[in-house]
Amino acid sequence: MMRKRRRPGMMQASRLMMLSCLTLAPMHAWAHSLPADRKVASLIGDRIAGRDGEGIVIALLDPSGTRIVARGPARQDVLCDGSTIFEIGSLTKVFTALILADMALKGEVSLDDPAETYLPAGAHMPDYEGRKITLRDLATHMSGLPRLPGNMPFANPQDPYADYDEALLLDFLGRYRLTRAPGSRYDYSNLGFGLLGYLLGRAAHSDYATLLAQRITGPLGMHDTAIALTPEHESRFAQGHDAAMHPAAPWTFPTLTGAGAIRSTGHDMAAFARAAMDPASAIGAAMRLSTASPPALGDGRNKAGLGWVVGVAPDGQQLLFHDGGTGGFRTSIILEPESRRAVVVLANAAVEPSTPDLASHILLGAPRLPRP
Repeated sequence: MMRKRRRPGMMQASRLMMLSCLTLAPMHAWAHSLPADRKVASLIGDRIAGRDGEGIVIALLDPSGTRIVARGPARQDVLCDGSTIFEIGSLTKVFTALILADMALKGEVSLDDPAETYLPAGAHMPDYEGRKITLRDLATHMSGLPRLPGNMPFANPQDPYADYDEALLLDFLGRYRLTRAPGSRYDYSNLGFGLLGYLLGRAAHSDYATLLAQRITGPLGMHDTAIALTPEHESRFAQGHDAAMHPAAPWTFPTLTGAGAIRSTGHDMAAFARAAMDPASAIGAAMRLSTASPPALGDGRNKAGLGWVVGVAPDGQQLLFHDGGTGGFRTSIILEPESRRAVVVLANAAVEPSTPDLASHILLGAPRLPRP
Protein backbone atom coordinates (compact mmCIF):
# COMPACT_ATOMS: atom_id res chain seq x y z
CA MET A 1 0.00 0.00 0.00
CA MET A 2 1.34 3.42 -0.89
CA ARG A 3 1.73 5.69 2.11
CA LYS A 4 -0.08 9.01 1.81
CA ARG A 5 2.41 11.85 1.48
CA ARG A 6 2.22 14.38 4.28
CA ARG A 7 1.60 17.92 3.10
CA PRO A 8 4.06 20.57 4.29
CA GLY A 9 2.67 22.70 7.08
CA MET A 10 5.46 24.89 8.45
CA MET A 11 4.92 24.17 12.11
CA GLN A 12 1.20 24.04 12.76
CA ALA A 13 1.84 21.27 15.31
CA SER A 14 4.58 23.11 17.16
CA ARG A 15 2.54 26.30 17.17
CA LEU A 16 -0.13 24.40 19.09
CA MET A 17 2.54 23.00 21.42
CA MET A 18 3.63 26.55 22.20
CA LEU A 19 0.05 27.44 23.15
CA SER A 20 -0.04 24.48 25.52
CA CYS A 21 3.33 25.32 27.05
CA LEU A 22 2.26 28.89 27.74
CA THR A 23 -0.86 27.85 29.57
CA LEU A 24 1.20 25.58 31.81
CA ALA A 25 3.62 28.31 32.93
CA PRO A 26 3.43 28.63 36.74
CA MET A 27 2.75 31.90 38.51
CA HIS A 28 6.22 31.97 40.06
CA ALA A 29 7.91 31.90 36.64
CA TRP A 30 8.07 35.71 36.45
CA ALA A 31 9.84 35.98 39.80
CA HIS A 32 13.15 34.61 38.56
CA SER A 33 15.65 35.78 35.98
CA LEU A 34 16.50 34.11 32.72
CA PRO A 35 18.76 31.11 33.37
CA ALA A 36 22.54 31.38 33.27
CA ASP A 37 24.41 30.43 30.11
CA ARG A 38 25.62 27.19 31.68
CA LYS A 39 22.06 26.10 32.38
CA VAL A 40 20.92 27.02 28.87
CA ALA A 41 23.86 25.09 27.38
CA SER A 42 22.82 22.09 29.46
CA LEU A 43 19.24 22.34 28.16
CA ILE A 44 20.54 22.38 24.60
CA GLY A 45 22.83 19.44 25.31
CA ASP A 46 19.95 17.40 26.69
CA ARG A 47 17.83 18.17 23.63
CA ILE A 48 20.42 17.34 20.96
CA ALA A 49 21.87 14.26 22.70
CA GLY A 50 21.73 11.36 20.27
CA ARG A 51 20.81 13.63 17.37
CA ASP A 52 24.08 13.61 15.47
CA GLY A 53 24.20 16.75 13.32
CA GLU A 54 21.74 18.94 15.22
CA GLY A 55 22.73 22.36 16.53
CA ILE A 56 20.68 24.85 18.52
CA VAL A 57 21.25 28.58 18.99
CA ILE A 58 19.34 30.43 21.73
CA ALA A 59 19.21 34.21 22.15
CA LEU A 60 18.17 35.51 25.59
CA LEU A 61 17.22 39.15 26.07
CA ASP A 62 16.44 41.17 29.19
CA PRO A 63 17.09 44.77 30.30
CA SER A 64 20.70 43.89 31.14
CA GLY A 65 21.54 42.91 27.56
CA THR A 66 21.59 40.06 25.07
CA ARG A 67 23.23 36.65 25.39
CA ILE A 68 23.72 33.99 22.72
CA VAL A 69 24.19 30.36 23.75
CA ALA A 70 24.89 27.70 21.12
CA ARG A 71 25.81 24.04 21.00
CA GLY A 72 26.08 21.46 18.26
CA PRO A 73 27.21 21.41 14.64
CA ALA A 74 26.00 23.70 11.91
CA ARG A 75 27.63 21.54 9.22
CA GLN A 76 29.83 18.54 9.83
CA ASP A 77 32.68 19.93 11.95
CA VAL A 78 31.49 23.57 11.89
CA LEU A 79 29.93 24.55 15.22
CA CYS A 80 26.83 26.71 15.57
CA ASP A 81 27.16 30.25 16.88
CA GLY A 82 25.27 33.53 16.72
CA SER A 83 26.30 34.01 13.08
CA THR A 84 25.04 30.64 11.83
CA ILE A 85 22.22 31.08 9.32
CA PHE A 86 18.99 29.10 9.71
CA GLU A 87 15.75 28.90 7.79
CA ILE A 88 13.21 30.50 10.13
CA GLY A 89 10.09 29.16 8.39
CA SER A 90 6.85 30.67 9.63
CA LEU A 91 8.60 33.32 11.72
CA THR A 92 8.61 34.97 8.28
CA LYS A 93 4.90 35.70 8.83
CA VAL A 94 5.73 38.16 11.61
CA PHE A 95 7.94 40.09 9.18
CA THR A 96 5.25 40.00 6.49
CA ALA A 97 2.69 41.41 8.94
CA LEU A 98 5.09 44.18 9.99
CA ILE A 99 5.55 45.17 6.33
CA LEU A 100 1.75 45.36 6.07
CA ALA A 101 1.52 47.47 9.23
CA ASP A 102 4.25 49.82 8.02
CA MET A 103 2.53 50.28 4.66
CA ALA A 104 -0.80 50.91 6.40
CA LEU A 105 0.72 53.53 8.70
CA LYS A 106 2.18 55.29 5.68
CA GLY A 107 -1.14 55.29 3.84
CA GLU A 108 0.08 53.00 1.07
CA VAL A 109 -2.59 50.41 1.84
CA SER A 110 -5.41 50.03 4.36
CA LEU A 111 -5.80 46.97 6.57
CA ASP A 112 -9.40 46.75 5.40
CA ASP A 113 -8.64 46.97 1.69
CA PRO A 114 -10.13 44.03 -0.21
CA ALA A 115 -7.25 41.74 -1.12
CA GLU A 116 -8.49 41.60 -4.70
CA THR A 117 -7.58 45.30 -5.07
CA TYR A 118 -3.95 44.30 -5.55
CA LEU A 119 -4.40 41.32 -7.87
CA PRO A 120 -3.42 41.57 -11.55
CA ALA A 121 -6.13 42.73 -13.93
CA GLY A 122 -8.59 39.95 -14.68
CA ALA A 123 -7.70 37.89 -11.58
CA HIS A 124 -10.33 37.15 -8.94
CA MET A 125 -10.54 36.41 -5.21
CA PRO A 126 -13.26 34.29 -3.62
CA ASP A 127 -15.81 35.98 -1.36
CA TYR A 128 -18.64 34.72 0.82
CA GLU A 129 -22.09 36.17 0.17
CA GLY A 130 -20.49 39.46 -0.77
CA ARG A 131 -18.03 39.59 2.19
CA LYS A 132 -14.61 40.09 0.63
CA ILE A 133 -11.28 38.93 2.06
CA THR A 134 -9.28 41.90 3.36
CA LEU A 135 -5.58 42.34 4.01
CA ARG A 136 -6.41 42.24 7.74
CA ASP A 137 -8.14 38.88 7.28
CA LEU A 138 -5.03 37.47 5.62
CA ALA A 139 -2.75 38.81 8.37
CA THR A 140 -4.86 37.35 11.19
CA HIS A 141 -5.49 33.92 9.60
CA MET A 142 -9.20 34.73 9.29
CA SER A 143 -9.51 34.77 5.52
CA GLY A 144 -11.30 31.44 5.21
CA LEU A 145 -8.63 30.25 2.79
CA PRO A 146 -7.23 26.74 3.38
CA ARG A 147 -3.87 26.04 4.97
CA LEU A 148 -2.41 25.18 1.57
CA PRO A 149 -3.76 25.62 -1.97
CA GLY A 150 -5.21 22.47 -3.46
CA ASN A 151 -3.24 22.77 -6.69
CA MET A 152 0.33 22.56 -5.36
CA PRO A 153 2.20 20.22 -7.70
CA PHE A 154 4.64 18.84 -5.07
CA ALA A 155 7.00 18.00 -7.91
CA ASN A 156 9.89 17.93 -5.44
CA PRO A 157 8.81 16.71 -1.98
CA GLN A 158 12.14 17.92 -0.59
CA ASP A 159 11.32 21.50 -1.69
CA PRO A 160 7.52 21.51 -1.79
CA TYR A 161 6.83 25.20 -2.50
CA ALA A 162 9.44 25.56 -5.25
CA ASP A 163 7.12 24.83 -8.18
CA TYR A 164 4.20 26.92 -7.00
CA ASP A 165 4.17 29.89 -9.35
CA GLU A 166 2.01 32.97 -9.80
CA ALA A 167 -0.17 31.34 -12.46
CA LEU A 168 -1.05 28.47 -10.14
CA LEU A 169 -1.84 30.88 -7.28
CA LEU A 170 -4.17 33.01 -9.40
CA ASP A 171 -5.84 29.92 -10.87
CA PHE A 172 -6.53 28.55 -7.39
CA LEU A 173 -7.95 31.84 -6.10
CA GLY A 174 -10.21 32.15 -9.12
CA ARG A 175 -11.66 28.67 -8.60
CA TYR A 176 -11.83 28.37 -4.79
CA ARG A 177 -15.16 28.77 -2.96
CA LEU A 178 -15.17 29.95 0.66
CA THR A 179 -17.23 27.89 3.11
CA ARG A 180 -17.64 30.69 5.66
CA ALA A 181 -17.43 34.45 5.91
CA PRO A 182 -13.95 35.97 6.15
CA GLY A 183 -13.29 37.27 9.66
CA SER A 184 -15.54 34.68 11.30
CA ARG A 185 -12.97 32.11 12.43
CA TYR A 186 -9.22 31.72 12.94
CA ASP A 187 -7.72 29.02 10.73
CA TYR A 188 -3.95 29.02 10.22
CA SER A 189 -3.11 29.47 6.55
CA ASN A 190 0.28 29.39 4.85
CA LEU A 191 -1.54 30.21 1.64
CA GLY A 192 -3.05 33.33 3.20
CA PHE A 193 0.28 34.73 4.34
CA GLY A 194 2.04 33.79 1.12
CA LEU A 195 -0.72 35.62 -0.74
CA LEU A 196 -0.35 38.62 1.58
CA GLY A 197 3.36 38.94 0.82
CA TYR A 198 2.62 38.67 -2.90
CA LEU A 199 -0.07 41.38 -2.71
CA LEU A 200 2.13 43.76 -0.68
CA GLY A 201 4.81 43.48 -3.33
CA ARG A 202 2.28 44.38 -6.01
CA ALA A 203 0.85 47.25 -3.96
CA ALA A 204 4.36 48.72 -3.57
CA HIS A 205 5.34 48.02 -7.22
CA SER A 206 8.25 46.09 -5.80
CA ASP A 207 8.98 42.58 -4.52
CA TYR A 208 8.94 40.96 -1.10
CA ALA A 209 12.71 40.79 -0.65
CA THR A 210 13.05 44.52 -1.38
CA LEU A 211 10.23 45.42 1.03
CA LEU A 212 11.86 43.30 3.72
CA ALA A 213 15.23 45.01 3.26
CA GLN A 214 13.86 48.54 3.03
CA ARG A 215 11.39 48.42 5.91
CA ILE A 216 12.81 45.99 8.47
CA THR A 217 16.20 44.40 8.01
CA GLY A 218 17.93 47.51 6.64
CA PRO A 219 16.73 49.91 9.36
CA LEU A 220 17.53 47.34 12.07
CA GLY A 221 20.97 46.45 10.69
CA MET A 222 20.00 42.80 10.17
CA HIS A 223 22.57 42.20 7.45
CA ASP A 224 22.42 38.40 7.69
CA THR A 225 18.64 38.18 7.25
CA ALA A 226 17.48 37.60 3.68
CA ILE A 227 15.56 35.45 1.23
CA ALA A 228 18.39 34.68 -1.23
CA LEU A 229 21.80 34.10 0.32
CA THR A 230 25.09 35.48 -0.94
CA PRO A 231 28.06 33.10 -1.33
CA GLU A 232 29.40 34.36 2.00
CA HIS A 233 26.03 33.69 3.64
CA GLU A 234 26.02 30.19 2.14
CA SER A 235 29.29 29.48 3.94
CA ARG A 236 27.45 30.05 7.25
CA PHE A 237 24.16 28.35 6.31
CA ALA A 238 23.45 25.37 8.59
CA GLN A 239 22.72 21.96 7.16
CA GLY A 240 19.11 21.13 7.94
CA HIS A 241 17.88 17.68 8.97
CA ASP A 242 14.49 16.03 8.63
CA ALA A 243 12.58 14.21 11.36
CA ALA A 244 14.79 11.15 10.92
CA MET A 245 17.97 13.29 11.11
CA HIS A 246 18.71 12.79 7.43
CA PRO A 247 20.08 15.85 5.57
CA ALA A 248 17.24 18.03 4.31
CA ALA A 249 17.26 20.27 1.25
CA PRO A 250 16.65 24.02 1.66
CA TRP A 251 13.14 25.24 0.91
CA THR A 252 12.43 27.92 -1.70
CA PHE A 253 9.31 30.06 -2.09
CA PRO A 254 9.10 31.75 -5.49
CA THR A 255 5.49 32.92 -5.00
CA LEU A 256 4.37 32.26 -1.39
CA THR A 257 7.49 34.03 -0.09
CA GLY A 258 5.72 35.84 2.74
CA ALA A 259 4.75 32.56 4.38
CA GLY A 260 8.18 31.15 5.19
CA ALA A 261 11.14 32.13 3.01
CA ILE A 262 13.38 34.14 5.37
CA ARG A 263 16.79 32.93 6.62
CA SER A 264 18.43 34.58 9.64
CA THR A 265 20.88 34.22 12.54
CA GLY A 266 20.76 34.30 16.32
CA HIS A 267 22.38 37.74 16.38
CA ASP A 268 19.93 39.20 13.85
CA MET A 269 16.87 37.63 15.48
CA ALA A 270 18.00 39.01 18.84
CA ALA A 271 18.23 42.49 17.27
CA PHE A 272 14.75 41.99 15.84
CA ALA A 273 13.32 40.88 19.20
CA ARG A 274 14.91 43.87 20.95
CA ALA A 275 13.43 46.29 18.41
CA ALA A 276 10.03 44.60 18.56
CA MET A 277 9.84 45.34 22.30
CA ASP A 278 11.02 48.96 21.96
CA PRO A 279 8.23 51.43 21.11
CA ALA A 280 10.84 53.94 19.92
CA SER A 281 12.53 51.55 17.48
CA ALA A 282 12.31 51.66 13.70
CA ILE A 283 9.52 49.06 13.83
CA GLY A 284 7.89 50.29 17.05
CA ALA A 285 4.87 51.91 15.42
CA ALA A 286 4.28 48.89 13.18
CA MET A 287 4.49 46.61 16.21
CA ARG A 288 1.85 48.65 18.04
CA LEU A 289 -0.51 48.38 15.09
CA SER A 290 0.24 44.65 14.76
CA THR A 291 -0.88 43.93 18.32
CA ALA A 292 -3.74 46.45 18.72
CA SER A 293 -7.22 45.04 19.43
CA PRO A 294 -6.56 41.52 18.13
CA PRO A 295 -9.51 39.15 17.59
CA ALA A 296 -9.76 35.95 19.62
CA LEU A 297 -8.40 32.69 18.25
CA GLY A 298 -11.28 30.71 19.70
CA ASP A 299 -9.16 28.76 22.18
CA GLY A 300 -10.28 30.96 25.07
CA ARG A 301 -6.73 32.14 25.86
CA ASN A 302 -5.01 33.79 22.94
CA LYS A 303 -5.68 36.35 20.23
CA ALA A 304 -4.62 36.84 16.63
CA GLY A 305 -2.48 39.89 16.10
CA LEU A 306 -1.16 40.77 12.67
CA GLY A 307 1.23 37.85 12.36
CA TRP A 308 1.79 37.46 16.10
CA VAL A 309 -0.14 35.22 18.46
CA VAL A 310 -1.00 37.48 21.41
CA GLY A 311 -1.29 35.81 24.79
CA VAL A 312 -1.59 36.86 28.41
CA ALA A 313 0.68 35.49 31.12
CA PRO A 314 -0.83 34.40 34.46
CA ASP A 315 0.36 37.67 36.00
CA GLY A 316 -1.43 39.68 33.31
CA GLN A 317 1.56 40.59 31.15
CA GLN A 318 1.19 40.44 27.39
CA LEU A 319 3.09 37.72 25.52
CA LEU A 320 3.83 37.70 21.78
CA PHE A 321 4.98 34.51 20.11
CA HIS A 322 5.30 32.48 16.94
CA ASP A 323 6.96 29.26 15.81
CA GLY A 324 8.39 28.25 12.48
CA GLY A 325 9.66 25.28 10.61
CA THR A 326 10.70 23.94 7.22
CA GLY A 327 11.80 20.51 6.11
CA GLY A 328 15.02 20.75 8.08
CA PHE A 329 14.64 23.55 10.63
CA ARG A 330 12.57 24.53 13.69
CA THR A 331 12.39 28.00 15.26
CA SER A 332 10.54 29.89 18.00
CA ILE A 333 10.32 33.44 19.29
CA ILE A 334 8.51 34.62 22.42
CA LEU A 335 8.46 38.19 23.74
CA GLU A 336 7.38 39.67 27.05
CA PRO A 337 7.39 43.36 26.01
CA GLU A 338 6.52 44.94 29.36
CA SER A 339 9.52 43.35 31.08
CA ARG A 340 11.72 43.63 27.95
CA ARG A 341 12.48 39.91 28.08
CA ALA A 342 12.57 37.58 25.09
CA VAL A 343 13.88 34.24 23.89
CA VAL A 344 14.63 33.08 20.35
CA VAL A 345 15.45 29.43 19.61
CA LEU A 346 16.85 28.24 16.26
CA ALA A 347 17.46 24.57 15.44
CA ASN A 348 18.69 22.83 12.29
CA ALA A 349 16.56 19.70 12.69
CA ALA A 350 12.87 18.89 12.31
CA VAL A 351 12.92 16.36 15.14
CA GLU A 352 10.30 16.77 17.86
CA PRO A 353 10.24 17.96 20.54
CA SER A 354 12.05 20.94 19.09
CA THR A 355 12.02 24.65 19.90
CA PRO A 356 8.64 25.82 21.32
CA ASP A 357 8.92 24.12 24.70
CA LEU A 358 12.54 25.26 25.11
CA ALA A 359 11.53 28.88 24.47
CA SER A 360 8.64 28.84 26.93
CA HIS A 361 10.65 26.90 29.53
CA ILE A 362 13.51 29.40 29.45
CA LEU A 363 11.34 32.53 29.47
CA LEU A 364 8.33 31.42 31.50
CA GLY A 365 9.30 28.36 33.49
CA ALA A 366 6.87 26.13 31.58
CA PRO A 367 7.71 22.41 31.57
CA ARG A 368 9.76 20.88 28.78
CA LEU A 369 8.25 18.17 26.64
CA PRO A 370 9.69 14.68 27.21
CA ARG A 371 11.83 13.13 24.52
CA PRO A 372 10.46 9.90 23.03
